[in-house]
Amino acid sequence: MRGAILAKLRFLAARARDPDPLVADVLQRLDRSDGARLTPLPRELGVSLRTLERRFLAATGLGMKTCARIQRMQQTLHALSRPEAALAVVAQELGFSDQAHLTRELAALAGRRPQCAPPLRLS
Repeated sequence: MRGAILAKLRFLAARARDPDPLVADVLQRLDRSDGARLTPLPRELGVSLRTLERRFLAATGLGMKTCARIQRMQQTLHALSRPEAALAVVAQELGFSDQAHLTRELAALAGRRPQCAPPLRLS
């Protein structure tokens, strides 16, 4: 799903009259990112945060932070799909402050809270 969202963002950026190279660079960085923070991006790219946000929104229809949240949630869902996954461990691995933070983010973006797998029954 992460790939689908990033593909959609690339499509929207390419549809613009003049594809914005700055936005293309941000999309590549988000694609390669493992949940890295957006804070250093403007400095690394030599523009102000406001300029970067405005150009990203104009080209994609989404804010950079929204895109980063979606990407992080996709990583979370992938990690939680592992049979041995524990919410607290996944939260720590992906940089959430705690398990409750992960749960709130999942509820905000997906509309539901994570559910534990049913216990195994031994016969």
